[in-house]
Amino acid sequence: MIGSDKTKTDNHGLFVSRSNSIARQVLPFLGNNRIAATPENYMIFYTYFEGELEIVREIVDEQINSGKIWDQETTRKIFMRIFSSEANVAMLKNNQRLTDQIMRSADNVMKQTNATAELADRTADTLQGSLQDADNIDNYYDASEWIKGSLNEVKKFNALSQRLSFNLREEGLRLDKLVEAFESMEMMAFTDELTQLNNRRAWDRQLKTEFDRYQRVGRPCCVFIMDIDDFKFVNDTYGHDVGDKTLQSVARIMRSGLRSYDFPARYGGEEFCGLLPESELKMARAVAERIRRRLESTRFTVRGKEILITASLGVSYFKKQDQSGADSLRRADLAMYLAKSKGKNRVYSEKEVRAASSSVVAEHQAKQALGK
Repeated sequence: MIGSDKTKTDNHGLFVSRSNSIARQVLPFLGNNRIAATPENYMIFYTYFEGELEIVREIVDEQINSGKIWDQETTRKIFMRIFSSEANVAMLKNNQRLTDQIMRSADNVMKQTNATAELADRTADTLQGSLQDADNIDNYYDASEWIKGSLNEVKKFNALSQRLSFNLREEGLRLDKLVEAFESMEMMAFTDELTQLNNRRAWDRQLKTEFDRYQRVGRPCCVFIMDIDDFKFVNDTYGHDVGDKTLQSVARIMRSGLRSYDFPARYGGEEFCGLLPESELKMARAVAERIRRRLESTRFTVRGKEILITASLGVSYFKKQDQSGADSLRRADLAMYLAKSKGKNRVYSEKEVRAASSSVVAEHQAKQALGK
């Protein structure tokens, strides 16, 4: 069934009205609860009052009901929870809702198109029969009625075609918006909010994709993992704001040392990782060393004081005997652990691990087994 233009206008009006209604709730709420009107808090509470994601209500209500002051640190923690971790699962569910809307819209387009095609066939059949009837017309009245009937069939088809053209235009715009929303939600679900790198979920997905490709075509691929040295000291000494800015800077430096088709990600906390397709181990180690040098040579200034930020990196590569990409990642993690144990601020590959002291390897493997 083809909806009227008025219905679509009314629906758009309701959407705008609802958005404005939500926006009008946010600022007074922030003021009444003595919460700073920052962009981050506005995003948090707009999502909260929108009510689409139950996980957001749970997180925010838990904080408000605790009676604790909502300070800058609270904003940071809540924002990270909502937009880069737990809520992403709910966002993926919301993606399904958007997908359903897209499918319904596409189905509507198909139904309208099919309806018009059927009418075109009927109109053609009617006019063909009408032309045959014209041979039997022998008076002015019948001729007049024949012309009127034929014109009426053509008018009906033209009217529906025009309505179809308008509706398809409207559906096209709606589909564009839905796809844009879907892509935005997907990006949020797979992007680390703080660093704008790929997040752990995106990493796990891409690691599997690259390993599957390796098994299928046998092209080389390397993995590296990087841990910022003594990051806890930075957080404890200078605060989480400085820690966050440090993570953002490290992410930029790491990205600048990679090719456009490499895959950088924040693995968690102060750990980063990367996939280097079409790279042998020697080349991958050189890439990791370049990132380490760039990081070491960057001067971070905090409250007028320069601090040195370094990182330890481990590099590995996919092997035929690997069961999954996780096997290679474990070897990279072991190489990174060796780099830490040898004094930090250095790069080790899995080949160097094999030549290292067996006690170092055994110690790390024991910690992994304990989940440390």
